[in-house]
Formats: sequence, C-alpha cells, structure tokens
Amino acid sequence: MAGRIPSEFIQQLLARADLADLIGRYVQIKKAGAEFKACCPFHNEKTPSFTISPSKGFYHCFGCGAHGTAISFLMEYGRYSFPDAVEELAKQTGMEVPRTGGSDAPRQELDPLYDCTEAACQYYQQALTRSKPAQAYARERGLSKEICEEYRIGFAPPGFENIGSNLPSRFNQELLLKVGLLSKKEGRVYDKFRNRLMFPIRDSRGRVLGFGGRVIDDKDKPKYMNSPETPLFHKGRVLYGVHELQQRRGKINYLILTEGYMDVVSLTQAGVRNALATLGTATTEDHVRQMGRFCRTFVFCFDGDPAGRAAGWRALESLLPVLREGDEVRFAHLPEGEDPDSYIRAHGVPGWKEFIRGATPLEEYFFTHLEQGLNLDLASGKSALVAKAKPLCEKVGAPVFRDLMIRKLCDTTGLREDQLRLEPATAGEPDAQRPKPTPPGRPSAIRVMIRLLLEYPGLARLAPPPEDLKAISVPGFDLFAKIVELVQKNPDIKADGILESFRGQDAEKHLNSLMRWTPVELSGVKEEGDVHVVFEQGVRRFRLQWVRQRIGFLETKQAEEEVLGPVEQEELANLRKERAELARAPGG
Repeated sequence: MAGRIPSEFIQQLLARADLADLIGRYVQIKKAGAEFKACCPFHNEKTPSFTISPSKGFYHCFGCGAHGTAISFLMEYGRYSFPDAVEELAKQTGMEVPRTGGSDAPRQELDPLYDCTEAACQYYQQALTRSKPAQAYARERGLSKEICEEYRIGFAPPGFENIGSNLPSRFNQELLLKVGLLSKKEGRVYDKFRNRLMFPIRDSRGRVLGFGGRVIDDKDKPKYMNSPETPLFHKGRVLYGVHELQQRRGKINYLILTEGYMDVVSLTQAGVRNALATLGTATTEDHVRQMGRFCRTFVFCFDGDPAGRAAGWRALESLLPVLREGDEVRFAHLPEGEDPDSYIRAHGVPGWKEFIRGATPLEEYFFTHLEQGLNLDLASGKSALVAKAKPLCEKVGAPVFRDLMIRKLCDTTGLREDQLRLEPATAGEPDAQRPKPTPPGRPSAIRVMIRLLLEYPGLARLAPPPEDLKAISVPGFDLFAKIVELVQKNPDIKADGILESFRGQDAEKHLNSLMRWTPVELSGVKEEGDVHVVFEQGVRRFRLQWVRQRIGFLETKQAEEEVLGPVEQEELANLRKERAELARAPGG
C-alpha cells in the first residue's frame, strides 16, 4: 500500500457505497420498511436479528452484537485488512483510491509489477500442464488437479532463460529483476526459479506478490526457495494461504500456523482448511495481526527439531505485544522427522486433530521453556526465572492476561506482585480524557448526546460552537465536541462516516460500545420529534454549565483585580442574563 488514504476520501466512499447492496452480495437480505433484515452472518440463528440501515450506513445484530460500517463488514466478514477493505469497496463503487505521503512506491509504479507477477503465475501454471516430471512429482505429493488450481500451483522448467522469453515483451529484464523472477550475478542474468514446483504467494485480494519454489529433484539445493524482498513482497508481512482462507465462508474456530507452503497445501488437500504459513521466516507481529482477522484461537505448529523449537519460541516472543484479551494461543511440535504432510498421511485427519488438541497452552509453554535447566528449589533458580520472565511479561499487551502471567510467576517464585516492580506495557489513557463507565440503566447525559448524534447527525446544528464545548471540563465532552465539529464541517455525514473518522483512535471503542444501544434504550427517545427536544435540553444544560464556569472565572478575576475591562464587564452582564434564561428553560 502506498501512503495514507485521505480521510476525505473515506467519507466520499462511504457516502457512495450502498451498504444493503454490499451485504446482499454475501447474505440473503429482506426489505423491512426503511431497513433490511437478515439472519446474522456472524452467528447461527433461525430468526433474523441482523438489521441493515442504509440511511445510517450501519449494520447491527441484536443477537450477537455485531455491528459496523461497510468497511467493517468487509474486514470482519470478508477478513480484509483496512486498506484492502477500502480498496475492495472502492472497486465495487467505481472509485480510485488516492494516497498521500508514505514511503512506499507510488501506486502507478506498482501496477506493472503486479501485472508481471500475474503473467508469470499464468506461465508457470501452463508449464505444469506440459511437464510430465512435474505432474508426477505433484501426484507423488498427493496434490490433486483441483488443489493445484485452487492454489494456482505451477512449474518453473529447467533452464536459465525461460521466464524472459515466454512473457510478453513489455515485461523487460529490468522489471523481471525488480519482482525477483530473474537473478543477476557477476554481470550474468538468469532465471531465479528452475525445475521447481511453483507456489504463488498472494495477498488477501488475490494479487501475486512473489513465489515459493520447491525442487522436484531432491538432489537440487536449496530444497525451498522464496522470492527475494521486492516492492511487492516482504516476508515479514506475508502469510501464505491468506487469500484461499479468505474465500472460506463460515466461522473459523482456530488457525494453524505452519512453517511452509507445502504444509498448507497438504493439509488443505487432506481436508484441513484452516492453515497458514510463514514462508520459512520468523513469525512477526504483522503475521499475528493478520491471523487475528480470522479468529481468536491460534495453534503454532512447528517441527520438533531444535530449529523448529527455536521458531516456536520466537513466535511466542513476537505475539506477546499484540496479544488481545481472550486470544487463545497454543504450541504444537511435531515428532522429529515429521512434517504436517507426513503426519496427516500416517495418522489421517482424526489423528491430526487429536495432535492439535494436545497442543500446549501459551502460559504453560512459556514457563516450561524458561524453567529449563533451573532448580526452582533454590533461591538462585527462582531469581534466574524472574530475570528471564519479567522482561517478557512486561511486553504483554493484554492487561488482564499480563496480570495473570505475573500472578503465575509469583506463585512459582513465592514473590509478591509489588516485589516484581514491573513496568507497564503501555502508557495508560489520562482519566480526564476517558469517558467514565456508567452504571447499567443510568446513562450519563453526554453518552446520550453522543449516541443521538450518531443516530441523527443533523442534530449538530443545534449545538453551540465546538470551541464553547471544548471549554467544559467534563469527561466525554472532548469527544462530543469533536463529533459536533466533524458534522458541522460535513453536513451530509452519516453514522458510518463518523465511526470511520475515529478508527484506530481511543474513541473508537467508546463509539462502537454506544452503537450497541438504541436511543430508546439509552434515553427513552421513541420518536424523531422527541429527539430534538432531548438534544436541545441537553445542549442547554451543557451550555448552562459552561456559562456558569465562565461567570465564575470572570467573577473571581473581578474580585482579585477589583475591576474588569469594558469588554469583560459586558460579557459578564450578558452571561448572567443568559444564565437566568437557560435556568428557566425546560431541562435547564
């Protein structure tokens, strides 16, 4: 992705997108007044509780609480990343995604690279159909014609000059070198992949980023070879099998992360369709975040040799900072000499599933690894364990899980939590900026006002200037003022546009939480006419609060300095008059 997607474009995109049409492509929907209903695609139900409101650009399930915008739907149901979801929605609405800033190559420079890798992928696929040795090897590995077509598996023929001479002339030597299909050494340019089964590595949209090649003659070395780092392909950001997994509909209960593309393809061939691979590189935080788009339960499955166990530990270290509350992580190491392909052939799918069920939970894997070689009956052993575990516990991004890991460390060593003196994983949000939790059934006035704005953005015209609102030091007011300002600048904005404006910010979770409530549940507002009354009363209360604060400031200044300037004297008189009027008004 090249650069940042302008927020103005996001608003334009959401305004043009038809939420009902989008969801209707994936789910059967039925008109229900001004809205649409469907059986929720996020949980099993027989009676429709999933509502789609095109006027708000928002969907909500009253059964499981799933909710969001058109972009959210593509991310949650289609399992796209945010940039890819924007790209997909733009494609469906006939818009071009602009970008600003960023250090990646401009989009116009990337398109020819994607065209080149796609052409190469097609060439390799055709080459497989013409090579009897490659077809024999594929059959030997148990790969059917169907699985080869699904994963677009091909073949790079022997020889050093195949790829350049078999692609259209517009894919010149410079371009082929840039995407890693050619290598250059001592002035000689030649095919990088030769006599190998070829596995295209695709992104979530199906675009070919690079390739992995597996020799069909085990005498050749290295056995596996990936594309080099290119403008398209970065091993630390890519997981093999994402596009194919994304095509799978229905709930994915757990993901298996393996070491290579043959692992994924072999498992899929056997009927296990929930595996991804890291392409032989160490697991990164980006890998873990991508997995989190599909589900909350992960099994890291690596070889049982020392290299595989080292890979498992590196994976654990990478996931600690990005671990979310509720994520379940397990580790499984195959017997030495086995890989997923050989294991599932020998034990079948039932044996494979039994092996995965026996995977070690993260916390057990963590402490078992760190306790190796330590005598915990001795103070020195306990001290050594703390020295190893403490820095890692500090990295855990999920506060509750972090606390539980600390408690486990205390139970093992006999120390109190205060004796460990751990540093916080992340800086906390200032209390003054965080809306305070409200007891059930007693929503705060500011929460009601924000929720009404989300439902009826046009109410912002009834609010005072945002700078007046920002002067009031009440929890949640800053967010309220930002929304008022956003709507006043964008009069046609809908709920989806407001929500997407706060994506990735602290306020996002608060707004999403509010969208789980209807205005009726929060404030008792049942008719649109009542909305204006409730909102105007709230505005008056907040304005009165600000007026009182300003009067107090001016009166204090007058008492301390004995006299105010003419302008401030006039302001104080007007504010006192306004205070009396606001106090007499309904809801004042």
